[in-house]
Amino acid sequence: MSCILKKEYKIVSVIFIICFLLMMFSKQSYATEHIASVSIPITQTLTVHGQTQNHYQSTYQFKALNSDCPMPENSQNGVYQFSMNDSDQTQLSMTYTHAGIYSYSLVQNTNDQLQYDKSLYQIDVYVKNTDNNGLIASTIVYLENGNKTNQIHFQNVLNNETTNNKPIINTSSQTSTSTKSPQTNDNIEIGGWIFMMILAVGGIVGLATTRKHHKANI
Repeated sequence: MSCILKKEYKIVSVIFIICFLLMMFSKQSYATEHIASVSIPITQTLTVHGQTQNHYQSTYQFKALNSDCPMPENSQNGVYQFSMNDSDQTQLSMTYTHAGIYSYSLVQNTNDQLQYDKSLYQIDVYVKNTDNNGLIASTIVYLENGNKTNQIHFQNVLNNETTNNKPIINTSSQTSTSTKSPQTNDNIEIGGWIFMMILAVGGIVGLATTRKHHKANI
């Protein structure tokens, strides 16, 4: 009798362990399915007019418009600051555990070195429940005027044509000195020709006067 009880006890113990493992696995699967992740791609382009050997960094502010919005890592008080260099791209990743609508804004910070893109984007993330107790997320991006867009792109411009890595010439000094022309031999030659013409005309007049006076005496 005792042997039968021991066998039944072992069977019950094995069944209990199997059930316990199945319960743990189902809980883990449920927790994994009840999560939705979103990645938001962002691109930046720098157009350079002229020549430069420097790299230019632009900083951005990604801000939550709702108090319960999940944020990327290293965010503080609902604000995430990040930067990109020259022409670059990045993506922002968030994880959601509850259904809802989560809104964000994205703008580039002031940059005195560049003609920076002042576009303001609003990103709405819609998280919905699925039939199998999971979550699914979709993203809609709006421009500042309310129109939808399928990409987040910032276009910056560096206008370096005025210097072009060459020294700037001060034109004011050239203007003051260019009003006075240097003397050349052309002025001397013209003066000599005028003097010789005056002498020739005077000689002709003198010769005509002498001949007239000579004829009058005859």
